[in-house]
Amino acid sequence: MNDLANSLRAKFLAVGDMKDLERALELHATAVEMKQDGHPDLPVLLGGFKESIMVKFSRSGDIADVDEAISVIERSIALTPEGDSSMSTRLNNLGNALLARAQLSTELEDIVAAISMHEKAIELEKDESFIPGYLNNLGSSFQRRFDCIGELKDIEQAIAVRQRSIHLVKDNHNHVPIWLSNLGYSLSCRYKITGEEQDIKEAIDVQKRSVLGMTPELERYRPAVLMNLSTSYLLLADTGDLSALVDGVSTLEVAIKATPENHIYLPMELHNYGSSLLDMFGYTKDVKRLDMAIEVRRRAVSLGGKGSAMLPEWLSGLAIAIERRYEATGDVRDADESLEIRRRVIQLAPEGHTDMPAWISNLALSLSARYEQFKEWSYLEEAISLYRRAATISTGPATVRITAARRWAQLCSDSEHKKAEALEAYKVAFALLPEVVWLGFDMRTRHRQVKELSSLSQAAAATAISFGEYKTALEWLEQGRGVVWNQLTDLRAPVEALRECDAELADEFMRVSWMLERASSGNSAVPELETFGEKLSMQEQVIQHRELASQWHALLKRVRQLPGLEHFMQPVKFAELRSAAKNGPVVVINVHASRCDALALVDGRDDVVHIPLAQFSYEKAEQLLTMLNNYLSSGKVEYRLPRVGRPSTSSNGNLGYILAELWTCVMRPVLLALSIVPCPENASRIWLCPVGALAFLPLHAAGIYGSHNRSFGSVASDFVISSYLPTITSMVKKRIEPLRTAKILLVSQENAPGLPSLPGTTEECEQLQQLFRAQGRGWSWLQEEAANVASVSDAMDECSWIHLACHASQNINEPTKSALYLSDGALDLGAISQKSHSHAELAFLSACQTSTGDKELSEEAVHLAAGMFTAGYRSVIATMWPIDDAYAPKVAMDVYSHLLGDARTESSCRSAEALHQAAKRLREELGDSESSYMAWVPYVHIGY
Repeated sequence: MNDLANSLRAKFLAVGDMKDLERALELHATAVEMKQDGHPDLPVLLGGFKESIMVKFSRSGDIADVDEAISVIERSIALTPEGDSSMSTRLNNLGNALLARAQLSTELEDIVAAISMHEKAIELEKDESFIPGYLNNLGSSFQRRFDCIGELKDIEQAIAVRQRSIHLVKDNHNHVPIWLSNLGYSLSCRYKITGEEQDIKEAIDVQKRSVLGMTPELERYRPAVLMNLSTSYLLLADTGDLSALVDGVSTLEVAIKATPENHIYLPMELHNYGSSLLDMFGYTKDVKRLDMAIEVRRRAVSLGGKGSAMLPEWLSGLAIAIERRYEATGDVRDADESLEIRRRVIQLAPEGHTDMPAWISNLALSLSARYEQFKEWSYLEEAISLYRRAATISTGPATVRITAARRWAQLCSDSEHKKAEALEAYKVAFALLPEVVWLGFDMRTRHRQVKELSSLSQAAAATAISFGEYKTALEWLEQGRGVVWNQLTDLRAPVEALRECDAELADEFMRVSWMLERASSGNSAVPELETFGEKLSMQEQVIQHRELASQWHALLKRVRQLPGLEHFMQPVKFAELRSAAKNGPVVVINVHASRCDALALVDGRDDVVHIPLAQFSYEKAEQLLTMLNNYLSSGKVEYRLPRVGRPSTSSNGNLGYILAELWTCVMRPVLLALSIVPCPENASRIWLCPVGALAFLPLHAAGIYGSHNRSFGSVASDFVISSYLPTITSMVKKRIEPLRTAKILLVSQENAPGLPSLPGTTEECEQLQQLFRAQGRGWSWLQEEAANVASVSDAMDECSWIHLACHASQNINEPTKSALYLSDGALDLGAISQKSHSHAELAFLSACQTSTGDKELSEEAVHLAAGMFTAGYRSVIATMWPIDDAYAPKVAMDVYSHLLGDARTESSCRSAEALHQAAKRLREELGDSESSYMAWVPYVHIGY
């Protein structure tokens, strides 16, 4: 009887006649009833019964079916004696059934139980051939928990166990195509969190392999396999890849045709098809695409049923489609319906659902659009309330929550009645920043997250300034700038205060910090991995990195619970920031669309000096930056190109205009407000922290040049010796006293492989060598073949001063790959920033683009100079754009002559003064002209 039932089930799977399955279920039930609990065949009969019930569930989606299956499995487990070889299989089956029931709800109890059953099955199983299948099922359980609560560690675990299952069987298992599809789905989910392009590409690769590997006996899984592949295609299409969109649409259409009307996967396929139609509308602007998207998503909602856990997601998708049509046609009925559906989504979704912040934000977005159209206060008030709720929920992606906080702040800023609440919203946003730019991500991913947060600190500071909260504005600018560098600094921070309280905890904290630094700031490039063994190894490294980050944060929480250490490694407050001004004013210049201001720290003052820059604007900053870029490009001098010979210059005279505007609108008002007067012999020191576009403009050279009769006091250098800082915090945390004796390293690379020759670099170092010999100073010189990555890196460990005369370049896509070019390759920013030299004093980067940075990462100062500063060098001399080989040796000689001219005052602290004087002499020699500016303006000083 049992055999006949099994045959009928097989026939149903092949033909699809429901009568066969119903008859099979009747026979299974009869066979089970005929056996007593102690009968040895009963567990086997129950297993067959379970299989047929689960097949029925796969078509019906009825929770009553899976409830019955769970009861049947639990009964078979109760009848299985301890130590029986079948126990592991039955535990695995129970895990699968619990997981199936969990698909219909967001209750974690079934998911946790499923994970436990799968782990026990793996632990008990003696036959290794079963382990890969169990691992895949365990991966599905981790996947489901991730779907519900969005914990990154769950999707990492899902990927790891799924990769392991495939690695164990190679391709020698008939279910490998299904497992590949599941792995691809998990990779696509991680991509949605981290944005790592390699994940979505690998997802598509394994899912295409899955489709190609499908066999007739796996045919019933084809709709799910095709749906997973189409989902990945559509995610890639969101990046603007039109071919991926076309592939996604065609794959979905095949999947839908292959799916029976009552199949459990059909609603999700239709939902995804709606996404593809919306994407196609974005290209074609054909409203018929919107109509089709709405139609298929209505059908998805109808087929999904009221009890489905996916209903809120399907409804949300329907609301998006309807709202897109409203935007295209202006039909208010669509706007009303979309709003109504979004309210229903919030009502249906369980608290704690990972998508809840996004759904609440979507409703708020609709309401704010209504407010813009109708100016009805109630819409704005509700939108603000909803954004507040979305931002302060404890679950869901931090990126979604911080976006909600920013929109909350923006709406409040635009409302006369709610302006003060904007400060609260920004406070929430900054509290979320460590979660968004999480130490568990590699440096490349964190820089990408920072790009997406561009202008947060400027907007927050502008709002705080408008309320007279200057200290808060300064603190927020610090928190939003140099986020990645500050994280690296935290990992290297001394823990003397902690050691006094708890030496054991201090040792553990330092150990984890050391390991995490190497995991998070190392080589973030994704290598080409050919085998699943290699990919599994890489995945294990990723998981270890995440676990280290979690351990570090847990230890940090413990530290902050100790008396007196409540603020340990918290963002630096004003009381500590003001200590940076003991040697001269520190000026942060904020540029925002609403206002431009300078905030100055002055020694001896307990407040922040606020300097409104009424003549400057965000538009002016962008205009000057565009003008500078165009000027440099027209003169054949471009950012991110290796150092070349003497550049030609544009005949437009734009650089002089730019310098004049920076003087009139920015530097002159700052100097006047600080009561700094011109001094020909003993100029004051000033430290500049420009924000946004200003970070790429030569504020240090601001002035009105070009007149033979110009009066003294019309350029910034008449008043001050200017230095830049990546952040104020970076200066506060630096070692105070410089070393008295410097060991000097010279590095020159005249013929780097594949790059133009730089004959001036050898001449430059030869002249410096003569100077050091005359001064009786010790030095070492690495040149040509001897100047390789390993030797230079090792020498940096030994020398407190380093002079680098070589090619350099800026990598926009991966900032930490910006590099100096040596005889055997590149010494990149990632490697430099890993160095932490207690003896490091001065780095002179006589190469192009060493302080250029990336406009989209203006608050991160991701350039080689910042890397050297973070690595421990107290003073860094660098260039903003390619420098001229004709003048580079002269500038270098003048700088070192000044530094070494008086042994009593020899110190890298005088490097800013030395560069100031060298630039002044070169300008006096060349006169005020566009070509003169190109020779001395690029040089900048960073640090003390």
